[in-house]
Amino acid sequence: MAVDPKILAQMKRTRPPEDDGVPTEEYLDGMTPLTGAPPVEQRSGLPTLVGTPKQVKWALTIREDTLKLAWPTETEAKLKSIVDSTWWIANKTIVNSMKFKEPSPQQLAGAASPTTGRPPQPGSSPAPAASTSPHQRRLNDAILWAESVSRHPTLAQAAILSCLRFAYPKGAMRDQITAKAREILSQANMEVNRDTSAIQLMLSKE
Repeated sequence: MAVDPKILAQMKRTRPPEDDGVPTEEYLDGMTPLTGAPPVEQRSGLPTLVGTPKQVKWALTIREDTLKLAWPTETEAKLKSIVDSTWWIANKTIVNSMKFKEPSPQQLAGAASPTTGRPPQPGSSPAPAASTSPHQRRLNDAILWAESVSRHPTLAQAAILSCLRFAYPKGAMRDQITAKAREILSQANMEVNRDTSAIQLMLSKE
C-alpha cells in the first residue's frame, strides 16, 4: 500500500532516531541503496560497504558494534558479507536485540548487478541512482523504517503515535499524543536495555 506523500513530507521534519524513533531527513533523503558511492573509512579485512557517504558512515558504526558481539561462526560470516549500507541502517537495533532480517542475495558481497542480473565486471560503473525517482526512494525508505520498528511491538506503538501526531497541527490532542509516544518510547528503551543487560550477563558467565 502506497504511503501518502504528505506523511513522508511530515516525517522529514522529525527529530533524530535516538530522540523519538522517527527517521531524520538524512535517513529519508540519503538512503539510496547500492549507489556505489566512494566509501568512507572501512575496516580492514571486511568487504567495502556501498551507499552514499552518509549511509556508509552510519552503517560502518553499526557493523563495527555488531561484530563485537559473540555470534555463531556461520552467522558472523553472513554479517561480514553484507555490503548494503541500507540493510545495516534498517537493522540498527541488532546491537541491542541480536535479531535481524535476513539479507537478500543482492545485499551480499559479490551480488549480481540489479540491472543486468550478472556479476559486475571489473572497471564497470554502478547503476546510476537516478534510475529511481526521488518519490520512490522516499517510499522505499519509509517501508524499510516501518519494517525495522515493527520488529518490536512497543517501539512500533511509539512509531505509530509519532506519525499520528501530525494529524493534529497544534492543540491539546497533539500534545497528549506526543507525551504518550514519548512515554511508550521510554518503555521500549527500558525493555531493550533490560534484555541486553541479561544477554551480556549470560555472555560474561563461564
